[in-house]
Amino acid sequence: NSALPPKKAVRCAIYARMASCFERAGDSAADEQIALCKDTAHKRGWTVVEDCVRADVGISGNTMVGRRGLSELLALAGTRPRPFDMLICESTDRLARNLSITVPILDALTNDGVTVHFVAQNLGTADPHFREIFCLRGQVDRPFLLSHGAGIRRGIQRSKLAKAKKTASAVATA
Repeated sequence: NSALPPKKAVRCAIYARMASCFERAGDSAADEQIALCKDTAHKRGWTVVEDCVRADVGISGNTMVGRRGLSELLALAGTRPRPFDMLICESTDRLARNLSITVPILDALTNDGVTVHFVAQNLGTADPHFREIFCLRGQVDRPFLLSHGAGIRRGIQRSKLAKAKKTASAVATA
């Protein structure tokens, strides 16, 4: 219908995060997250702005400390002209691991006119019920995240002990 205005193109940034840094470059969970986000953008007719694809690798989702990629995207969202209209994340827990961090990030982005879309949950800030759904998911996911974090800390401790034993053994045989 020629009476309808043309649909505005949606320019997308992508953010990926993974706490582990043990995977090979080019074969990481962050690369998989980015590929899933690009696939979603393509299927929906959105355009990925390649200069606005960021990943933080080896960084916890429980803090903003060291999250250079996300900090850069937040800064870009505040510029004019803004280089992207939407931020795509593979999952809500890739943006942050708890609501006290996630909500201020979402508020900063939406206040700058950026919508956020989470692929795994098929959920976005454009949904009028987003805040309620998102906060409910955060509360439901919290026990899992606490248990998951405890398991990661145990694994790190086991790795440190194994490395210390290996080092002690090498010193003793030298």
